[in-house]
Amino acid sequence: MPVIANISVKPLANARAVRDELVEQVASPVRWHQSVTLMATSDVTTFIEFGPGKVLSGMVKRLTPGAKLLNFGSISDIRT
Repeated sequence: MPVIANISVKPLANARAVRDELVEQVASPVRWHQSVTLMATSDVTTFIEFGPGKVLSGMVKRLTPGAKLLNFGSISDIRT
């Protein structure tokens, strides 16, 4: 399953590409709107946010009305 990069807005298909993108992400602006739009136009209908809060889910909801949104604040949330 590809990971959509927030810098290049391209699907990444291997661990090295993901690692390189994460390094770039530290010092580059992310292209969140474009990344979510790419996923939505590629028939992604479910978005999962990991970590406390629901800020990113709120942004996805505004960009892709009708998308299924899941939030997991901790590992214990996943298990329940």
